[in-house]
Amino acid sequence: MPTSSHSRKYLYSLLGYQPSDDELSKLLDSLGMTLDNASRESIEVEYQANRPDLISTVGLARSIRYFTGKRSSFEYKVEEPLQGFEVSVGRRVAKIRPFFAAMVVKGLELSSDSLLDLINFTEKLTITYGRNRKRVAIGLHDLSKVEPPLTYDAFPDEEYDALRSGRMRYSEVLKNTSKGKAYAQLCNVGDYYCALKDKRGTLSLIPVLNSERTMVTEKTADMLVDITGTNSFVVEKTADIVAANMIDMGAKVYKVSIKKNGRQYTTPSMSTLELSVPLSRFSYELGVRLAFNNVISLANKMGIQAALVGRNIRFTVPAYRADIINDQDIVEDIAVAYGYDYIQPIPVVSIRQGALSERQKTADELRHMLNGLGFFETMSSYLTNEETNYAKMRLKPDSKQIRLANAKAITITMMRTWLLPSLLLSLSKSQHDKLPHRLFELDMCFYLDSGKVKEAYDLAGIVSDSSIDFNELSSVVSAIASFLGKKLETKPFDHASFIPGRCASIWLDGKHAGFYGELHPEVLENFGVQAPAMAFELELF
Repeated sequence: MPTSSHSRKYLYSLLGYQPSDDELSKLLDSLGMTLDNASRESIEVEYQANRPDLISTVGLARSIRYFTGKRSSFEYKVEEPLQGFEVSVGRRVAKIRPFFAAMVVKGLELSSDSLLDLINFTEKLTITYGRNRKRVAIGLHDLSKVEPPLTYDAFPDEEYDALRSGRMRYSEVLKNTSKGKAYAQLCNVGDYYCALKDKRGTLSLIPVLNSERTMVTEKTADMLVDITGTNSFVVEKTADIVAANMIDMGAKVYKVSIKKNGRQYTTPSMSTLELSVPLSRFSYELGVRLAFNNVISLANKMGIQAALVGRNIRFTVPAYRADIINDQDIVEDIAVAYGYDYIQPIPVVSIRQGALSERQKTADELRHMLNGLGFFETMSSYLTNEETNYAKMRLKPDSKQIRLANAKAITITMMRTWLLPSLLLSLSKSQHDKLPHRLFELDMCFYLDSGKVKEAYDLAGIVSDSSIDFNELSSVVSAIASFLGKKLETKPFDHASFIPGRCASIWLDGKHAGFYGELHPEVLENFGVQAPAMAFELELF
């Protein structure tokens, strides 16, 4: 897990009291964090990667104060945009970093501790949540040195006063500074460089280096904060997290009006998420009896406002909580607030001893048989994506796929509908091994049938060699049918993943169960498999 460092003095000032290390360790543990290291001056805390709001000392103190009941306000108000203060987003930047958010912060009273925490917080946030500035980057500017109007775009190479680096051209910053060398690939396309400019010139070469002119110091009372990135949700959520921190530091946060592609919008939105969860669900899933007032109190400990509406609890999730997406996340938060140590397992009362099901016995015997035929078993994830499950197999997506809501990565967007793509991925990683390759997998697949989720246990196998024998695969399929005690029939079959004329369907006791044949060269090329390959797949249960 990632770690963050905090000044003891600053943390204690925000908490309003001085907990002992033992007390602090227990509090952090209750919140799903760990006190990793402690010295006289500072502490290091391990936090969950999905809680970027806890990176700063301000965010950590906020969480502790809610948990200990020392804070009861849930409001985070942002002011309307200031007159005449807006940012225009150009079209060229769409090829580099298309998403932009900003805010004006007024009334800060910075100390050396709070300034250091703010700088460390924004830097750590861009490294972890921002994927090392690729998904999101943050710029802090002394507002008194900024002269509207502002423009965010990709500009030709020009000079500016780079922070602590002297007057340099954009290209020189990328070549001659440590930040430039680290983030050059995120900044420019061809002869254009991503930058934020005001009336006087460049405020920042994004996401690399700010200007010396707008450098933030302890004397800075008002700030302009810019947030840029390649993911709109992450940029917007980062703006909410930073705004919440600024408000907790005693400042006022003003929205900034942004013009882009002919439309106008304001950031940060600081919009809360409303979720309604049946009261009965908490007792059912957690295994403890919770009345509505218990659930509301536990939600408040996690900084979430809650109220009883009929038989449901309505939760108002604050804007800075990037980790809560649906009601399951709410149930998890209630479990954290209740304390996993207090959730005791319920003994299972039964007069029968545990034993393998007949289905599991059959599966284990099949595995043993395939091992005897020279096959090695693989295990892969139930989660995949449309490209692997369909496109690489020369298929088009169908209505059977179960897509994931709010997928966080393009590599994991759906549940797999069959096993062969997983086997080909495993085979592609074994190209350096000696031929032949014989792999199989026996596990679950998932699909929709008339709108209902169905689970199936499939068996798939693949043989790859410099020269392959169709009869070898036929004998494997025959052996499987014989083991299952079913009558085998095969018929010519057309399947886009197989070479035409070299594929057959598998029928067991008169029921279509699967197919086998020689995989199409295009499929093998898509997965980086160099030798010819034959494969089979059939639904067992």
